[in-house]
Amino acid sequence: MTMPMSSAPEPISLEPVTTGPVTRGPRPPSGRPVPGSPDGGAGHDGAYAARTVGLVKVYGTGETAVRALDGIDLVVQRGRFTAIMGPSGSGKSTLLHCVAGLETATAGQVFLGETELSALDDTRLTLLRRERVGFVFQTFNLLPTLTAEENIVLPLELAGRRVDRDRLTALAASLGLGDRLRHRPAELSGGQQQRVAVARALLPGPDLVVADEPTGNLDSRSGAEVLTLLRSAVRETGQTVVMVTHDPIAAGYADRVVMLADGRIAGIMDDPTAARVLEVLQRHDGALRGTCGGTGVDSTGTGGGTGTGGRPEGDNGTGIHRGDGLLTTGTGIDGGGCVR
Repeated sequence: MTMPMSSAPEPISLEPVTTGPVTRGPRPPSGRPVPGSPDGGAGHDGAYAARTVGLVKVYGTGETAVRALDGIDLVVQRGRFTAIMGPSGSGKSTLLHCVAGLETATAGQVFLGETELSALDDTRLTLLRRERVGFVFQTFNLLPTLTAEENIVLPLELAGRRVDRDRLTALAASLGLGDRLRHRPAELSGGQQQRVAVARALLPGPDLVVADEPTGNLDSRSGAEVLTLLRSAVRETGQTVVMVTHDPIAAGYADRVVMLADGRIAGIMDDPTAARVLEVLQRHDGALRGTCGGTGVDSTGTGGGTGTGGRPEGDNGTGIHRGDGLLTTGTGIDGGGCVR
């Protein structure tokens, strides 16, 4: 399947929308702006946790090649909570995976701190992920035969590092897991399992925590609890968090929202609220929604439709983007020629 190469998307204006005052806690100081940086992020003075320079990711070759990321320049500021949003096929999960060292760039550079990931072999990249990146996934990824505590300390034990028992106890208490540490995943609710995953990501004190749709399998109450915990880790301990989400409410917990479309940065919003994010999504519905090929539910090839849950990516409520309805396995490309 061939994905047509389109011209650069029109920049999306993310001017502040008047929604009333927003009270936010103190933040670690950010660095000086990078002249010409599209996100006005921190400079090369150690105030960034990660950055990408001209990042390109292509899946496949020849006529079937899909350009998932098309020259992304992004700075992830240290000690801040960044949310990445965009329609299905915009490249948001691919960007997250490249920043976390789960995928390699086709071209361009990815840095975690001052370490360039493309310069690392597989062994050193594995060690970097284990020692410097914490992961929170939509599906929890807990080992069913281990207790909550054993799941939390597993990355440290695999790395041969000492477990700080005082830190573990304090972290478990702050996450409401103090009386659940001896329970196995099957004995925990979905929200509790995700809190165990958050504890596992935070305990080693990583340079970066990446969260891919962390509330996707949770009810609204449990989702709000997990988001509050991530935000508290940023504000109280200076942890850096990057999250991919489709949900404007989840994005409202972040300090910054990066909007993607067609593998490029379409706009950036600082100090977001759910109302502001939703207004931008609605105002720029066409630009942020159907940019992928395929028949689309409205027969225009624009990937129309808001989905049964009213989600901005225009899916059909079943997890398959409306294209020709077929999902190509193994490549992250759906029937509409979109990258997931």
